Amino acid sequence: MSIEMLVLGALLTAICIVPFGLMAIGRRKKREQLLQLIENLRQAEGNTFTNVEYCADILLATDEQKKHLFFAKITKDGVQTSKCVDLGQVTRCEGFKQSHVVKNENGSYPVVDRLELRFFGSKNDQQLIKLELYNADESFKVDSELELMNRWEETVNLVVGQSRKSASKGKAILQV
Repeated sequence: MSIEMLVLGALLTAICIVPFGLMAIGRRKKREQLLQLIENLRQAEGNTFTNVEYCADILLATDEQKKHLFFAKITKDGVQTSKCVDLGQVTRCEGFKQSHVVKNENGSYPVVDRLELRFFGSKNDQQLIKLELYNADESFKVDSELELMNRWEETVNLVVGQSRKSASKGKAILQV
């Protein structure tokens, strides 16, 4: 083998591998930004995390002892959002999925437009806050936000003492 072929092979290998490395570095950097956002909230409230989950551009964490849920999100535009939800004021949590149906020659299929966690208080079952997990205008496709929404709906309802059966009986699914 000539030296030119070795250099060419190394160069082509580097061209194929470098983008994956850059993507991994970008994901790690975004995760560190999310952790910093949520850490600032945690320190302000004096909490300790008992459950933390990272998904795409979202980080959710709870302090089950003080009944707080922490949420951090970074949109594609770089807008950073962080919230702390006092679960002591919450009676139930509900997953919300908004979708529409797309029809083509092969049939029809649902397309998710938005996923949210909605928190309700005891006063007339009033909605206190909503956390947007996915928005089709900001992200190209649903990654694992649907599973995240279902897991955290169940987790929050366990923390606030609400069974999943009674919480999901009014489960909101909007199709346009």
